Amino acid sequence: MGLIQTPEQLRFSYQAIIEGAKCLELEKKEVTNTRTEARDEGNGNGLRARSTENGGSKETHDMKERERLERKRKTQEAIDRIKDHKKQVDERSRFQAKVVRFGLIGLALIVGAGFIYSYLTCSSSLKTA
Repeated sequence: MGLIQTPEQLRFSYQAIIEGAKCLELEKKEVTNTRTEARDEGNGNGLRARSTENGGSKETHDMKERERLERKRKTQEAIDRIKDHKKQVDERSRFQAKVVRFGLIGLALIVGAGFIYSYLTCSSSLKTA
């Protein structure tokens, strides 16, 4: 986290730790729910049992499901942003490669023309001498 120097930084760090603990707790409950659902599906009754922790209500389960879907949506948005950024970087790199390639070709032409010019002028001076 780094060095905390102001009360605002301390407050932010404290809140970040609390939010992280809440997220970890929700993920732990989701894993437990998933295991319970998998076990219930394996009973062969064909019905999907809805697992609720500590006698929780359907509303609690629905709220957790909405939170899970929201996190999934945000994760997908972040992935899409990263892919878009990668495309932009790739396009920029291709453009820079073209510029360098044309610059090197131009430089080679100029150097080559200089050699040809010096050869022609040197050989014509040898002929006149």
